[in-house]
Amino acid sequence: MEAQLIEEISDGDGDAVSIYRVHHHDCDDTDAASDPHTAVTHQTACVWLATAAKILHTEWPRGGTVAAYKEKLVHPLAGSADAYALPCSYVLVVGGECVGHGRLTECFEGSGGSAVAATYIIISPSRRGQGHGSALMALLETEATRLGYHYVYLWTQAAVGFYRFLGYMMCERVSLYRACLQSLERDQVDGLERMLSLRIGRGPPDKSHVAGSGTTASASKAAVTPADFAEDTATDDDVWLKKRLVESVESHLATIDQIIAEMEGSVDATFLRIASEAEKGSSEESVRFLEYRILQMPWQRQIGPSCGLAALRMVRDYFEQRKEQPSDVGGPKMPSLLKEAQDKKYSTDGEVFVASNLQKLAESVCGLKCEMRSFRATTPGDVLHVLASGGCWIIPYDSHPGTRLPSHNRGRSAHYGVVVGAMLQTNSAMRDGDGVDLGCKSALREHEGGMVPADATLLLVVQHSMSQRLCIATLDEFTASNAQLDIADDSRFSSAEFDLKDRIILCHGLDDR
Repeated sequence: MEAQLIEEISDGDGDAVSIYRVHHHDCDDTDAASDPHTAVTHQTACVWLATAAKILHTEWPRGGTVAAYKEKLVHPLAGSADAYALPCSYVLVVGGECVGHGRLTECFEGSGGSAVAATYIIISPSRRGQGHGSALMALLETEATRLGYHYVYLWTQAAVGFYRFLGYMMCERVSLYRACLQSLERDQVDGLERMLSLRIGRGPPDKSHVAGSGTTASASKAAVTPADFAEDTATDDDVWLKKRLVESVESHLATIDQIIAEMEGSVDATFLRIASEAEKGSSEESVRFLEYRILQMPWQRQIGPSCGLAALRMVRDYFEQRKEQPSDVGGPKMPSLLKEAQDKKYSTDGEVFVASNLQKLAESVCGLKCEMRSFRATTPGDVLHVLASGGCWIIPYDSHPGTRLPSHNRGRSAHYGVVVGAMLQTNSAMRDGDGVDLGCKSALREHEGGMVPADATLLLVVQHSMSQRLCIATLDEFTASNAQLDIADDSRFSSAEFDLKDRIILCHGLDDR
């Protein structure tokens, strides 16, 4: 057993306030620490664990005996200080004495990004009112950020005001990650849960195994991790809160070949079947395709419900890299989009349900030249002309939670995407003067010229921030999805304004001013 120093600060009295991660340490000499500068001995770690277990048992005796608490404070699969698995316990130490405890365990953030839950948060009764609770949360948040997480979730009954003071906001319940799902991407987990819930016909995914905060009165057990590492379970009376730790992550720029390969993998089975027939070239009546243009746009994963803000960053980075003398990777530093959206009352946590507000952010913060257009009035020729000139479109639509294709949910799954390319499908050969004869040997071919045949169907290639998998569907499908955007998901958002229907934002480039 070992306790590894993670962070140390000073309180108002000049005493050192430290947070230690508790983990197993495989070492024959149990009195030796792996790193004398950052770790304490087995004996000291055991004393701290025993103290934390007593504090927890005193607060929540139904959670188990002191021995039971001590047994489960260290994850059985935790390894060394450099390689360990969540959930993991942390002890707050002041003057060599353990005065508090908190645990971080991974949970599911359905809007994008990754998240942990802070559970079993407790400060010794004799040490309360001295700022140690705030210090513990600050240190846990620092640790979560260091580990690459973007949100901290928790629940409470009696301490809502305390957590609101620390910057937490009320939110929906979340579920803990099961160990068998750890290797999957978050959008895969989301799709898998929804697919299974629909298949068994029992409504939404089960949320009975959820993350808990030490401030809840309930302490019933729910096994959610290997070796029966039990978690506290929330009740209907508990209030859920979350805090964002980071605004955004770095963009990723794929090569054109990678984008083409991703397009090929994103096309549905019908498209692939028709493309295969076109390759055979058995007659002039074969279905043919033309991919007019693909923009090499940086991709960025959204953090939380901030698909619109992520779309703006992707578009801005794209135009920045096209400049004759581009700035550093990612473009010059710009003001916080999230803070501006919050200050302007456009958003609480990144969501923007009024397209004109997103346009204002694009112009005032990102320096983009934009104009609002009518979605239903946008023609295939309009789309192709803009793409051929190097411009792009930001489009709102309902995104299917499993496939991410345009769907019809009245706006409850509203999502922003960026049109980065287009494919043209036609069921008849094009004559000279009508356009460009495809002579198609591949379903995907870059071409920048030609007119749109009357019988052609335009497929949009849309990049979005929930997944690197491109969304490919017809212009008509995206238009129909946009036309039924009426309301936000009121179980998650309380925004009074919602105006996405018949809105599409045309982005020309960066403002030269």
